[in-house]
Amino acid sequence: HRLVLGCQAGRVMKRPVVWLVAVTALLLFLALPFTRFDPGRIDERVLPADADARTAAETIRDNLSWPDINPIQVVAREADPDDALAVSDFTNQLLALDGPVRVDSSIGYVREGQPITPINELSPHFGPLDPDANAGTWFNVVYWHDFDDPRVEELISTLRALETPYGDLLVGGNNATIIDTVDSVTARLPVALAIIAVVTLALLFFMTGSVVIPVKAVILNLLSLTATFGALTWVFQDGNLADLLGVTATGKLDVFTPILMFCVAFGLSMDYEVFLLARIKEEYDLGADNDRAVQTGIGRTGPVVTAAAVLLAIVFVAIATSGVTIVKMFGLGLALAVLTDAFLVRATLTPALMKLAGRLNWWAPGPLRRFHLRWGVWETDPVVVPGAAEDRAPASTGRTGT
Repeated sequence: HRLVLGCQAGRVMKRPVVWLVAVTALLLFLALPFTRFDPGRIDERVLPADADARTAAETIRDNLSWPDINPIQVVAREADPDDALAVSDFTNQLLALDGPVRVDSSIGYVREGQPITPINELSPHFGPLDPDANAGTWFNVVYWHDFDDPRVEELISTLRALETPYGDLLVGGNNATIIDTVDSVTARLPVALAIIAVVTLALLFFMTGSVVIPVKAVILNLLSLTATFGALTWVFQDGNLADLLGVTATGKLDVFTPILMFCVAFGLSMDYEVFLLARIKEEYDLGADNDRAVQTGIGRTGPVVTAAAVLLAIVFVAIATSGVTIVKMFGLGLALAVLTDAFLVRATLTPALMKLAGRLNWWAPGPLRRFHLRWGVWETDPVVVPGAAEDRAPASTGRTGT
């Protein structure tokens, strides 16, 4: 077991710059596809090809009138549903946009250049609004684009920005729901990431007394996870290896799955970081210099980290045997994230960076150092070993014990 991380750490620390550049370049290369990440929502294509629900939806899409069951729903709250002339004029305004081929309203169905077909002659379930509701009137905009065509999103944006005599329009339907879902989720991501980063930095500071090590840990975790998401984008969004894995690429990734994966993988990665740092810090507090503390700490925690990573990867790969694409992506993504973190980040980048940083690893401003000495988490009191004082960081000599 020690050969996996212990000896690896020793080799890395002999040529830290080479290992740092090589592994960082590899992770950045894997992360490149993530720049094309396009979040969306799932549809029937996440199901196996022989699933009844997928077969039915594909039959409607390919052979029947898919736009008829997936229109863009528009509500003009200030319009008068009894003013047939105003409703007809606004219908023609909608038809003049790029994309719509038919507009349904409370007065009938209209195609460009054709007369109105009264609604009661075709579909009795489309009646006028409740006159007591005072909610305006409605329109269904049927378009000619495919369901997941980017031009549908552009049409929805155009409708929402359209200047009308009836004020702002309410725009709904399946596509609008997907757009609003993605926007709602991504709008809160900065807050969520900030909370995770601040809490992680604070807890690692309490444990190490350093402001450098926590920042390094967060950056390495983000680098590892970005590489994982890049690989997932390359496979599940772009469609590479799709036939081998038995999935159908849709050009988008479910917006919720990467977020759940990030939270789980970040927590697991930080667990490994805590295992390593606790042992390294213990060695350093007992008088070892930075290099010896790093190599000893990683060597002695190697069996725990590698065994935990392999066991978790096996579980996640088992999850990935599912025929549902988002479950397969969740399993494969977490397996890749765990193995990347354990064997690339912890075994190479962590010792390489700590070797290059040297005594700077344990630096903290004076006020924070005194705060940590009073309130920090200690497994053992630090001691000053004769002859090793010149190898120690000044920040580590504020507290002594026997």
